[in-house]
Amino acid sequence: MEEKIVGVVAEFNPFHNGHKYQIDEISKQRPRIKIAVISGNFVQRGEVSIINKFMKAELAILEGYDIVVELPVYYSIQNADVFGEFSVKILNELGCNIQVFGVEEENTEKLYSIIRLQNKREYLDKLKNYVKMGNSYIKSHEMVLAEYGYRDVYKSNNILALSYIRTIERNSFNIRPYGIKRVGSGYNEEVSYGNIASATMIRSKEINEVSNFVPKNTFYMLSKRVYRNHEEKIFEWFKYLFNVKTKNELIKVYDFNDSMYNRVNKYIKDATDYYDFVNKFKSRNFSINRLRRIMLNLILYIDSEDIKLYDEIKYIRVLSVNEKGAKYIKELNNPKVFVNWKDIEKNITNKLIKIEKNAFAFYEILTKEKEILNLKYIK
Repeated sequence: MEEKIVGVVAEFNPFHNGHKYQIDEISKQRPRIKIAVISGNFVQRGEVSIINKFMKAELAILEGYDIVVELPVYYSIQNADVFGEFSVKILNELGCNIQVFGVEEENTEKLYSIIRLQNKREYLDKLKNYVKMGNSYIKSHEMVLAEYGYRDVYKSNNILALSYIRTIERNSFNIRPYGIKRVGSGYNEEVSYGNIASATMIRSKEINEVSNFVPKNTFYMLSKRVYRNHEEKIFEWFKYLFNVKTKNELIKVYDFNDSMYNRVNKYIKDATDYYDFVNKFKSRNFSINRLRRIMLNLILYIDSEDIKLYDEIKYIRVLSVNEKGAKYIKELNNPKVFVNWKDIEKNITNKLIKIEKNAFAFYEILTKEKEILNLKYIK
């Protein structure tokens, strides 16, 4: 019988009771190894993580995972397709044969049906028409799916699940997708259900209001956190770079285009602060999250040429392991897996390394925290 090597993709921003429920459900199946691929200090919404990546990795090990690796920053701050594609590629490199993910839609076959539908020319034509009418990409998908009887399906976790399944199918990976229905509040809901609350709600609360929604280890880590207003500093850097670069340079930035350039140019000059700018900028077809991601892409110098869906994973950085995880990595003997950043620098020579180092430097500017170069071993 094939041993179960289970992988999960997460942000743990922060690790909360919903995440704890998921890893406990996975543990009941007695897999040999439990692996988490996590976004690091910058997350998919284009925001700074509430605690640093090594704290997140340590929490994951303490709560039940054996290995925690990082999704490189140039992938972790992009749209669901990029985020999902390279997360799954990392799981495949690590020998995972099961991927578990949270979903709003428990019927995995329905997700497969949606993927088949989204590949049809008729669907793509309808999607293009809704986008032309001024709707966002996500809203356009919602509207087309509703026409085919799939209402209230295109939600945050389902969107990522669709991306994971597409990646598995497109690359013929030997990974079985397995959805666990999300319990309690939805991804972006700011309400709680019993002791379950979304990460969005937890991040919006004072520390003395969240103890019921997170494990004790998370509460301890959050209590040590120093709050800083990262948004204003990010806006200052973005505004500076936008003003000193030419239009041709700016539209080479990943996911930046003419329309976005014109909209930024229209509102950035008179914006009084970060919040004033993003609220003026947002529209039906330009979301705040997309703007946040583009701001970081510019600051970290991530260009369109740096991200191609067909690219292979160049390296995998381990953030934390326990004894069982360390033994598995040694047995795996994959030359792409590294436990020390300096070894990555010695062995990988391309622009992606420079982007990672840009992220180290910018995170230190924002938080006063230096990058840790070695993995964290948890006994």
